[in-house]
Amino acid sequence: MEEFDGLFGLVVNTKNFSRSSLKVYGTRYYTRVYQVVGVMLISFQRMEFKQLSLSEFNSTKLAKSFSLDSPLRWSDATEVEIKSHTNNDGDLINEVKYNGDTLSSNRMIVLYDMNGRLYYNGGYDAVAYPIIKGIILAVDLKTHSFQYITENTNPLGTAKINYNYFYGVGNYTNKLRDMLTTEQGYIECIGTVCITKDYDVLMLDSTCRYLNLVEYINIGKLICNRELVSIKVGNRFRARVDEWFISKDSSASIVGAILACYVLSLSESYINSLNTDGNDKFRRRAIVALINSYKYEELFYYLRKPENREFVNGLLAYLKVTIY
Repeated sequence: MEEFDGLFGLVVNTKNFSRSSLKVYGTRYYTRVYQVVGVMLISFQRMEFKQLSLSEFNSTKLAKSFSLDSPLRWSDATEVEIKSHTNNDGDLINEVKYNGDTLSSNRMIVLYDMNGRLYYNGGYDAVAYPIIKGIILAVDLKTHSFQYITENTNPLGTAKINYNYFYGVGNYTNKLRDMLTTEQGYIECIGTVCITKDYDVLMLDSTCRYLNLVEYINIGKLICNRELVSIKVGNRFRARVDEWFISKDSSASIVGAILACYVLSLSESYINSLNTDGNDKFRRRAIVALINSYKYEELFYYLRKPENREFVNGLLAYLKVTIY
């Protein structure tokens, strides 16, 4: 049998399950408990799904790769509990537990009946698999079709999407990235480009519209294309770019993002050493707040204010930008 990448959902016995109800302070709660009898596996590269019994699944490489602290604890007691009630607005609220573990609001479990038909989706239309910050792969629950979504482009529109409870089970992140990688370390999806490795010189493709620098990387020279619309830099995972090349038509937002990337690469001791007047500490706070909230255009205009000129001259003393 061909290997699969991850666990997509659980197969439960929908013909023989326990049910109960309880009224608490005027609200009626209905509880259903299902026994897990199998799994639904997913292969991302083959865009394929396969249903297995628990015994069949336990013999796969995927099952054997689970760590001891995995949320999967296969036994005769493996079960899913769904507790439902209607709130004051008339909305149906479901609380789901897997082996006693209550799912958080940003996780979902997909259940199938023993014939492989979708049985429970928690009210969601698609399951999300994170590839890298800013890009996810969404799997439609009705059609099992695949669709990429970025921070800037969402072909699914208003569809309700949530992360799979088992999305961390299986070592497939690199496979998902490889499906979008045009060259090593250069991931592109619907105009969004993410860089994941160091480069001495990197020239962005003309198809790049949105550049995400959200990992610890070092780039010697970064040549930005004229078509670039925006840049996003990570506040936590900081990229360092020694020299930028940008179009003369670049927006204030792009220039502000470059300034943010540069400031984040500076040491705190260097920034604190800048001493122009009694307002420097307020300037530092304002700059940090604008960077952390990704307000790059506001950052650009803030640093251009005449009263900040002396401070900015020291702050940007080693910034290298070439305009073409």
